Amino acid sequence: MLRENSARTEGWSQFSVMAFASLWIVLLCNRAFWTRLIDGRDLTRLDDVLFVVGIGLTLAMILNVVLGVLAVGRLRRPVLIFFVVLAATTSAFVDRYGVGIDRTMVQNVFETDPAEAAELVDGPFLAWVLVVGVLPSLWLARVRVRVREGSALRTVMWRSGFVVVNLIGAVLLFAIFSAEYASVIRNDRGLRYQFNPLNAVYSTFRYVQPKQTTPSTVHVGLDASRPEVRRGLTSPSIFVLVVGETARVTDFSLEGHERRTNPQLEAADVLSFDNVTSCGTSTAVSLPCMFSDLGQRSYSEEAFRGRENLLDVLARAGLDVVWLDNNSGCKKLCDRVESQNLAKETDPRFCRDGECFDEILVDRLRTRLSDLKRDTVFVLHQKGSHGPAYWRRYPPEFEFFRPVCQTINLDDCSADSLHNAYDNTILYTDHVLARIIETLKESPNVGASSMLYVSDHGESLGEAGIYLHGAPRSIAPEVQFQIPMIFWASSSFLKDQRLSMECLQAQASRTLSHDNLFHSVLGALDVRTSAYKTDLDLFAPCREASPVEAAL
Repeated sequence: MLRENSARTEGWSQFSVMAFASLWIVLLCNRAFWTRLIDGRDLTRLDDVLFVVGIGLTLAMILNVVLGVLAVGRLRRPVLIFFVVLAATTSAFVDRYGVGIDRTMVQNVFETDPAEAAELVDGPFLAWVLVVGVLPSLWLARVRVRVREGSALRTVMWRSGFVVVNLIGAVLLFAIFSAEYASVIRNDRGLRYQFNPLNAVYSTFRYVQPKQTTPSTVHVGLDASRPEVRRGLTSPSIFVLVVGETARVTDFSLEGHERRTNPQLEAADVLSFDNVTSCGTSTAVSLPCMFSDLGQRSYSEEAFRGRENLLDVLARAGLDVVWLDNNSGCKKLCDRVESQNLAKETDPRFCRDGECFDEILVDRLRTRLSDLKRDTVFVLHQKGSHGPAYWRRYPPEFEFFRPVCQTINLDDCSADSLHNAYDNTILYTDHVLARIIETLKESPNVGASSMLYVSDHGESLGEAGIYLHGAPRSIAPEVQFQIPMIFWASSSFLKDQRLSMECLQAQASRTLSHDNLFHSVLGALDVRTSAYKTDLDLFAPCREASPVEAAL
């Protein structure tokens, strides 16, 4: 008789199963959240203990409300398993790198290169998902759930009661600790991005919301043109725009880094700008934003969708435009110009283990320079310093700083070995940029030439327990959006564009951002259009008026 009345015989209450899943997620799948919340609190004080416990109970009750609404009937087990596995998978990433999950991070997940995504998965990652996600899911799939007898109305009332009780409990706890909650929200805006899995679900919902599948084209610079200032010259003018990847300015010796990470550029007579910030902290945001005329404040994925960009304006003005990519693609920027993706090439000189080093960009640039007919803009999109596998971003001969972190579990590495690996990527980028300059100088088919290098965003290397990039721009640490920007020009380019390098050097410390790129490239190439804004052209203060302009 006792056995017939036991939980083993009758099964678990469906609400106790939901409560188990909620507590499992809150307690085991949110280490980064709890670490961040507890930091600086004295857990020997009763007030702090009660606050932390209150937060945990509030979050568990909120999860109970969500599960109570969604985990209904035959959907109960799939919904519970989905939430547990999602929380375990997300926590394996969030807890390891200290990052937060927002819409942009979800966009990065869906749009990243498969090889880059694979770098985030290793044995410890899979073991965590297995133990914390899969094993409890097996229990949830097999546990016997007690079914209450009675009408459908009675069932609805029981479930509604579960939801309402948890909702009231969460509201009461919030009211009790409202002052503390308000303080946490005000002082640590990034904390909410680390709570799993509700924030991941919300961010994914925002990302997959229905989009206009065929957006109408928004034309930019329809009046773009160039004056015939090069009539009679036989060699085309070349402008190379190098889009760096995950390069933070603090690790460039050109900008004061104590390690000599830019030895070749230091000898190449380049100009390095000191105070430049990125539009976003991820490629998915920064890349389209930096080529847009919208600027950071006006940029959004919705505003940019269907809108022409810098490449379209340059092509309309009569320039040939070529995009060479060694990264995860151009995010549709290059759809209307010539492009080539080199990331999956098999050239043994530059490629191994399914990816290519950035020197393949230089090699393809050199090949293209031999048969140019018109003034051309090349955009070279680097693999650069993309983590977490920094040691894979450069050939072995560029492993100058040692020892090197060779695991994607970055918090297992010492700070020195992690910085060594990252600085080797900057050393290699220095070499690639120097090779581009040499190629432009040595090509017999090139007339006036110049190169502008600018990174898409920066990177965190464990500062404050945060790794990688992609934090929401409003709360991101400075290293994720303070970026390098470097300019080189031949003497003939400076003469043709009436630019003074001495003047530019005096401008090197002015405040700049990705907002300046669109207008500065147009200005440097003499593209005349109503879309151009002189005050955002970093070259404008150092450009002398032409004889015709001076006479007017």
